[in-house]
Amino acid sequence: MKRIKAIFFDLGGVVLTQNTKARLQTISEVFSVSDKDLESVFKKYNNDWSTGKITVKIMARKLKNRFKHKKPIPQLLKTWEETYKKKTRPNRELINFIDKLRKKYQLYLLTNTVDLHHNVNSKRDIFNHFDGVFASFIIGKRKPEQNFYTHVLDELKLKPGECMFIDDINENVEAAKKLGIKGIQFANNQKLLKDFIILGI
Repeated sequence: MKRIKAIFFDLGGVVLTQNTKARLQTISEVFSVSDKDLESVFKKYNNDWSTGKITVKIMARKLKNRFKHKKPIPQLLKTWEETYKKKTRPNRELINFIDKLRKKYQLYLLTNTVDLHHNVNSKRDIFNHFDGVFASFIIGKRKPEQNFYTHVLDELKLKPGECMFIDDINENVEAAKKLGIKGIQFANNQKLLKDFIILGI
């Protein structure tokens, strides 16, 4: 097996407790609507939002108009940030292990994320444990699109076989594997540590 030089971690659902469900719950709470009512609107705009084609202010305006919310946009955004922060937390056990890995490997975050969440997370003790962050809304590409992964490989000048990717969504892991990147679907910290031991990480 080719020596692993870099390990890529997903953020939401792995290094951070936030996942798509938590994102929906956050927005539902901010705009006082049910997850079911929100889901169709969220699906319509999520791809453009997570690839940086629209900003959180535009997204908030669309949701405000759709659900006839009376609060002004600045107040909604402030509540949104506060609610998102409360509903998510860093996976400290995994981050402690990541610090040990960093002595031997290059470590990067590969995340489908949006501007508001990225701004909140950049102020937490997360990003400084990694050598870099590849965020979908910044690079204009998102997992599981293969050009997301090839963009990362090109930027880092790494070959697929030199990299390993951990994500909680199987579709994202399988897309990376098709390029030759070794992949693990994250279930919990204990299983991941066992997988690393088996792979000699």
